[in-house]
Amino acid sequence: MVVVAAFFSLPASKLVGYILPAIPPLAVLLADGVAAHRRRYGRLGRGWWVSAGVSVAFCVLVIGLLAARTPHSSKGLGLELRAQRQAGAPVFLLGEYYFDLPIYARLEQPVAYVLDWDDPAIRRRDTWRKELADAGDFDPALARSLLLRPSQLAPALCRAPVAWLVGPRAAPQAFPLLAQARQVAASGEAALWRIEPAQPAVRAALGCPGTPTAGSASR
Repeated sequence: MVVVAAFFSLPASKLVGYILPAIPPLAVLLADGVAAHRRRYGRLGRGWWVSAGVSVAFCVLVIGLLAARTPHSSKGLGLELRAQRQAGAPVFLLGEYYFDLPIYARLEQPVAYVLDWDDPAIRRRDTWRKELADAGDFDPALARSLLLRPSQLAPALCRAPVAWLVGPRAAPQAFPLLAQARQVAASGEAALWRIEPAQPAVRAALGCPGTPTAGSASR
């Protein structure tokens, strides 16, 4: 029981269901110990109640600390996105998966993930990248709209009046078009950008259809 609970508590991307199988055996062991003590002594001593009180206090303390300190959370960016984003505006994640962002931002539709999905290394390790790539095999049409290659990002941005991008602070090095986007917020190693293709400089950086060129200046 201890091994299962400890082992599945180590990953940063844990699910509660991983350790649930360890809870019933713990409850049975505790109940059996309490029942055996009462059969032998007829009542529960002060030590039992003190132990129960300490356990409850410890659980409350741990939950409070975890709620106050969330180093892997994108709550700040999610709340900022929720406050500023208009309904229907697309959201793109650049190279990283921010698990709780859609929850805090209350996104109605799945977000698009921009990554080099043709990289064979993605399928070699059991990560979120492999999970999404494998899921795309079951629904190729949906994968084509959500699992975007870097070369597909600019055309996708051109189709939206306003778009939002979330990625590492260093993302502009891999996506130069972010130089024309406005960084709205940053939290930890991640940042949030807003981009409006209607602005001439942004439209030129994206290479959107209809962008004026030097040869069309007279028109």
